[in-house]
Amino acid sequence: MKDDRMSGMDEIRMEELEGEGCLALRSLWEEVFYEDSREFTEYYFQEKAVRNHAFVLRDREGRVVSMLYLAPYPMMLRVGEDFQTAEINYIIGVATKKEYRHRGYMDRLLRAALRYMYEKKQPFSFLMPANPLIYQPYQFSYIYAKKKLGLCRPVSEELVAQEELSGPEGLSALADFASDFLAQNCDAFIRRDAAYYSVMEKELAAQRGGICLLRGEEGIEGYFLYTREEAQTRIQEAVLKKGVRNCLVETGAVADPVIMARVVDVQALLSLLRTESGEVSFAMEIKDPLLKENDGLWECWITPSAAGIRRGDAGRRQGESGLACRLPICSIAVENLISWIFGYRPAEECFEFLKVPGREEAGAELRAAEGSEEAAALLRKLGRLKIFKKVFINEIV
Repeated sequence: MKDDRMSGMDEIRMEELEGEGCLALRSLWEEVFYEDSREFTEYYFQEKAVRNHAFVLRDREGRVVSMLYLAPYPMMLRVGEDFQTAEINYIIGVATKKEYRHRGYMDRLLRAALRYMYEKKQPFSFLMPANPLIYQPYQFSYIYAKKKLGLCRPVSEELVAQEELSGPEGLSALADFASDFLAQNCDAFIRRDAAYYSVMEKELAAQRGGICLLRGEEGIEGYFLYTREEAQTRIQEAVLKKGVRNCLVETGAVADPVIMARVVDVQALLSLLRTESGEVSFAMEIKDPLLKENDGLWECWITPSAAGIRRGDAGRRQGESGLACRLPICSIAVENLISWIFGYRPAEECFEFLKVPGREEAGAELRAAEGSEEAAALLRKLGRLKIFKKVFINEIV
C-alpha cells in the first residue's frame, strides 16, 4: 500500500490499494452504484476487486471519499502477422461520495492512475463511460461501437434453454473456439481461456443470465453471452459462425459507442504498428497536455517486422539535417491518435499535415499543408500501416 498526503484545505490524502485492500471499498461502491443488484456487487467483490489496483482519497478521519479501480486485462493485439499480449488496465468504479463532489477529486485520481500506468509503460487504457463528457477533458476517445442484438422470437426460448457447459473440458473447448475465431476476425480483444469463461459464468449468473452454446455436427458453431434483468434479455457478446448468425437480430440502426480509450505511453503504442509491405518513415508531432512525456515530435520507422520510434525534438529545434527535418510531418492530438489507431476515425479526420521549412529557414514555424501533395503523400503512407481496425471489447467490470 502506497500513501501520499495531498495538499489542500480539506486535508485529503491519497492511497494505493492492492489485493485484499481493494475489498474495503465495498461500502462506497454500494453507496454510489446503488442500482447494481446485491448479487452483482457480491460477484464483483468476490471475483474481481481482489485482482485490481485501486486509488483512493481519504478525509482527515480516514474515510474513503473517492475511488478508482484499475482492472488489469491481458489484451491480444495483432502486431504484424502475429499477436502480442499486453497488460492493459480497464478503469472502472470511478466514484465519489455525493457530499465531496465537485472538488477535483476525480481529476486527482485519474492523473495518478495515468501516471501509474505510464511508469509501467502500458500503451493505453480503456473504460466504459457512464457519461463520455466526463472523460473527454482527459483525452479519452471512443474506439469501439457495438451493435445492439436481440434473440429471434421464434427460437429465443429454446436457445436460452440449451445445455449447460460441461465443466472444465467444456470451458476449455469454448475458449479454444473463441480464441481461434477472434484471432481470425479481430485485431484487439481480451485473451480468452477456460478461467476467463469460468469467471464470466459467475458474472452472467449474477445478472440472471448465462452462456448459450450453439453446437453443430462438427462441434461448437458459436455462442452468446446474455443477461436477464428487469424481464429483458440482453446480448452482451456474440461470437457466431456465419451459418448460425440468424439466431440473433440487430435491434438498432447504428452501433452504439461503448468503449473509450486513452494513450498512456506513445512510444509503447506506436511500437506496435507494422506495415503491410516495405518501410514507412515519417515524423509525428503529438499534442498531449496531460502526460508531457508524450508531448512533442516523434520520428517513426515502421516495417512489416519492426517499428523504431524515438523522440525528434532536439533535431527540429536546432535545425539540424536530421530525420525530423527531412521527413514530412503530421500533427495530431493524443485523443485523435487513439481513435485513428483503433480504426474508429480515418486518418484524414485525425491528422493535421505540416510542411517542413527549407534548410535556410529551419528555425521557422511549421506551415500548414492541408490539401497539398505532401499531405496526400503522407496519407498514402499512413494508409500502409496496419492499425487495429477490428476491436472486440465487451467486458463490463
